Amino acid sequence: MSVVSVPGRAWLSEQDCDLDAFRALRSLVTAGKLRCTVCIGVDSAEAPAELSEQSDALVAGPEEFAAVLRALARPMDRTLGTVRG
Repeated sequence: MSVVSVPGRAWLSEQDCDLDAFRALRSLVTAGKLRCTVCIGVDSAEAPAELSEQSDALVAGPEEFAAVLRALARPMDRTLGTVRG
């Protein structure tokens, strides 16, 4: 796997295997490969018990997940001069 130097990453998840991704992203921050990471868990009946402990934030489901993505896109829209309706 090759690692590209980028300032940060966000990961949103409800799956058990994605906890491994949370750990991997945090290890990239520790190694200086990423400046920051945000790990957001999607809470559900199928979510592993440790998801809330491993997540920087939890959302209640797909609609809140979509709201997070829209919120993250807003600063990019301003930077790129894009208007979304």
